[in-house]
Formats: sequence, structure tokens, C-alpha cells
Amino acid sequence: MLLANVAPITAPNASAHGAAWGVGRGDAYFNQLRCEIYDNTPTVVTTNPASATLPPGATHTFTASYTGCATNLQWHENNAAMSGENGHTLTLVNVTSNHVAAYKLGIADPQTGTTIFTASATLTIQPTISILLSDGNIAIHFTGTLQSSATMTGPFTNIASAPTSPIVLTNPAASAQFFRTRY
Repeated sequence: MLLANVAPITAPNASAHGAAWGVGRGDAYFNQLRCEIYDNTPTVVTTNPASATLPPGATHTFTASYTGCATNLQWHENNAAMSGENGHTLTLVNVTSNHVAAYKLGIADPQTGTTIFTASATLTIQPTISILLSDGNIAIHFTGTLQSSATMTGPFTNIASAPTSPIVLTNPAASAQFFRTRY
């Protein structure tokens, strides 16, 4: 076997292509030969995941890509590794306010022995509100912070924040009351 135009490599992740030579028997013949070719292309993020604002119950896929040689991919939620999420994409199904976070992909770079991260993408859930009248009471189900005002243009004041939903208003006043939710 003849290897041409390669240089010996002394350690994994070397910065040049080369060959790791086998063990000699002492008679100028090798009883094994291992050839390792290392890619010295630096890892560079080419696509960062995009932030999204979704209604509750939606599905969203974050996508990231890179060039170079990577040995491991790991998605992170608010800087914590997500168990089992090791691909180029991260799909969140039936999103709720529990999914509101910053997401990024960590890419292990064998050239430097470090992890390169994409930019963080935030997931935001659109606030929701539903008002039901039952037995003379008003039940308000909401996400985010519930605000009310005596006029449609405000000023609105905070009543409560999720997860105290629903709020039940017993014997509501006859005057008009306006509600909105905010994050």
C-alpha cells in the first residue's frame, strides 16, 4: 500500500491532512496500518434558528446549519441541554407558555475542542383571553397578564398574571369593563 502526498499526524484533530502510521514488526514491514484523514475545515454557523411568535397549541421547528466538521449537535433551552435533541432541527409540538424560552444549537468543533453556538432564537406565545358568562358571574380565562380598564382606550391596570387563570368576577358591576392580556 502506498500513501502519497500526506504528512504524518501526531495527534487527533491536527490542523493538516495526513496519515497515522501502523506498528512495525522490526523487519521493515508493518503488521498493521491505519490511515486517518482529518478535515481541517473550521466549523462555522451558516444558518441561525429564527425567533417565532405562535398561538398556543401550534407546532414550530427551529432549524440551524453549519459548515465544517462537527462531532456532536445539542439543542439548548435557556442555556440548558435538552435531552435527546441532537439534530439539525428542533420541533416543538403543541406549544404552551411552558415553551417560552431562548433556543440555540451547540455544535462540537473537533478542530478546537470547543462548542460553537448558534445565535439564540426566542419562542413567544401569543396571549389569549376568553370571557364566559355563567350564572350571573363572569369567568375570564387568560394567558399572560390580565388587564382591565373602564374605557376601551385605557389606562389599563393589571388584575392578575397567569397561572391564576381563570378569574371569576361575581356580581359584576353594570358599567362597561374592558379586558386585555399582555406578555
